[in-house]
Amino acid sequence: QLIAMAWYIEDGSQLYFDAIKDVTQDQDIKNIFASLTDHKIVHKESLSQLFQKISGQTVGGDFPTSVLQRPPHKVMAGCISVPEAVNWSKDKGITDILGLLMSLEANTFDLYLKLGRHVGSDRARSVFIKLSEEEACHLEQLSSILDKTI
Repeated sequence: QLIAMAWYIEDGSQLYFDAIKDVTQDQDIKNIFASLTDHKIVHKESLSQLFQKISGQTVGGDFPTSVLQRPPHKVMAGCISVPEAVNWSKDKGITDILGLLMSLEANTFDLYLKLGRHVGSDRARSVFIKLSEEEACHLEQLSSILDKTI
């Protein structure tokens, strides 16, 4: 269930990044949003493979709903509703959006770090630690862009 929950968070974050990519005309920021979207897709694939490896079940088109009921609304890091986050972002400047993204990436980093420390499987531990390291890289990217906008 932890893997399915992480998959939902990655999926929601991917949807959010995709929805806000046109909030700015700055090509560097657009490229970061596109990169983050691509990373979320890779993260979801890593989580699907991890589930298959640990459970021995084939991951089908019904994953992760076959494991954990889909939340009533698409959610992203911090259990924030994707539609609410998109609506909030429409009225905000890029500095506010980058601040939100940094807090969400930090939240996801922390979640994966904790999961990596507490799961029983060495394979699961290595996947969650790798995901946490990637979230740390995302934080560095966002921080760099935020520094340029301030």
